[in-house]
Amino acid sequence: MRWFLLEGVSFTILSNEDRDTILNDFVGLIASVKKGILLMRREQTRFSYHGYETDVNMIDFYIGADVETIPYFNAKPVDTVPRPRTSKLVNPYTLLLSNSLYARILVAYRFPTYIPEGFLYSVFDSVSEIALIFRTIERNKAIPMVERARKRKISSNSIEVQEQTQVLEELVKSIFGGADLVEFYLLLTITSRDIKELNSFEKHIKAILKGFGVEVEAPPMQKDLYNFNVCSMFVCIEKTYTDTYSLKSLFFLIDEELYDSSGVFLGVSGTGSPILLDVWSKPNLNFVIVGVTGSGKSMTTKVYLKRLRELDKSILYVGVDPESEYTKIASVIGAYAVEIYENQRLGLDPIKLMRENALELSQVADILAEIYGVPEHLQGVLRKELFLNTDFVDNIVDFASSVRDQIFQSIYKALPFHPTPWCMKVLCLSSLAQLCSD
Repeated sequence: MRWFLLEGVSFTILSNEDRDTILNDFVGLIASVKKGILLMRREQTRFSYHGYETDVNMIDFYIGADVETIPYFNAKPVDTVPRPRTSKLVNPYTLLLSNSLYARILVAYRFPTYIPEGFLYSVFDSVSEIALIFRTIERNKAIPMVERARKRKISSNSIEVQEQTQVLEELVKSIFGGADLVEFYLLLTITSRDIKELNSFEKHIKAILKGFGVEVEAPPMQKDLYNFNVCSMFVCIEKTYTDTYSLKSLFFLIDEELYDSSGVFLGVSGTGSPILLDVWSKPNLNFVIVGVTGSGKSMTTKVYLKRLRELDKSILYVGVDPESEYTKIASVIGAYAVEIYENQRLGLDPIKLMRENALELSQVADILAEIYGVPEHLQGVLRKELFLNTDFVDNIVDFASSVRDQIFQSIYKALPFHPTPWCMKVLCLSSLAQLCSD
C-alpha cells in the first residue's frame, strides 16, 4: 500500500455547483482507487510566529491504496503517515500510544437513509483521526449480493426490516444506473491524557453523531482497529454497504482553515488550527470582516493592522473611522489621524497636500479625475497642467483658474469648487492613502 497526502477543500463555503464538482471528484477518487483507506489526522503542535507561541491543531488528509498515482485532490506521494505506535492495551476499549496518550477507536455501525454531506466536519475538533476503509465490488458480483440480501428481508413484517428492504431496492436501482457497490467501515479515533476525559469525549461525539442519526460504539478489538484491521482473531466488524453516489455523505476532506505561509497570523479557528492571511496571494485583494456586535470585529482589525505593520512598514494604511476609535492609537502604529468636524467649511485640498509632500502629482491627478469624472483622453492634459502649474499655485481654486488648455478649462468652469459637505468628504477619503507614509 502506498500513501498519498491529499489537499482539503473549503467545502462549507462553496456554492452548490462547486460542491457537486468536489463530490463528483470524491466519487471518482473512490472508483479509481477501488480499495483503500481514506484518513484524516489532527495533531496538536506548538506554533510560533514572530515571538508569539500557542498550541494549535494541524489537520492533514491521506489516502492509502495500491496504485501508482492519484489524479484527485492534488495527491502527492509520501513515505509514510506520521502516526504514534500502540504501546499497550489498557483495557478492552482503551489503548496507550507511544506518545503517552490514551486512545479509543469508535466504529460507526448504523446510518440513516439521508445524512447531510460533510457532516463529519462537526467532530473535527473532538477526534484525532477519521478513517474510511472502503472496497468497491464488481458489478457482476454486487447485484446478486444485494438481491440475496433483499430477498432474505422481504418476508419480514418488521417496520425496521421493511425500511431496510426499501433501501436495498434503491441500492439495486442505483447499481443498475451505473453506480458501484462499496463495502466500507467508518472509524473515529479519540485521544486524551486522561481516561476520564477520554470517556467524556466519547459521550460528546456520540451525542453529536446521534443528532445526524449515526450510531457509534467502541468494540473490544482496539489494537486491530488502530492498525485498520477490521477483523481480529475472534471477531469481525459488521460490513456496511452503500453505492458510490450515497458515499458522498461521508466526504470529509474538508479544510476550512486559512493557512497562507507568508500571511499575517490572526489566531486559531474553531478546530484549533492557525489562521494566517496573505491577501496578496489571493486573486482579489478585497476582504471584509463581519460578525454580530461583540464578536471581535474591531479586535481582529487591530490585530491584523498591527501584525501587518510588523511584517512590512512600507504598507500604507487607509482608515475611515467615524467613531474615532483609532484616533488615539494612530501614533502608536506610525499613522497620522486627520479629523473632520461637522460644519467645517473647507475640506482637504489635494493641491495643498501635494505642496506639503503628502501626495504625489499622479495621486492628485487620479483624485481629481475620479471626483470630477475627467474623461480618459483628457487625463494626460490634467497631469501636464498639474506639472506646469503646481509650483505657482497654493490651492485647487488657483489651479483651476490657471489651466491653459481651452478644452480642459471649459470643464473646470463647470466644477463646484465652492466648499460643500460632499466635496469635503470625498477629498478627505481620497487623501487618506498617505496617513502612514511617514
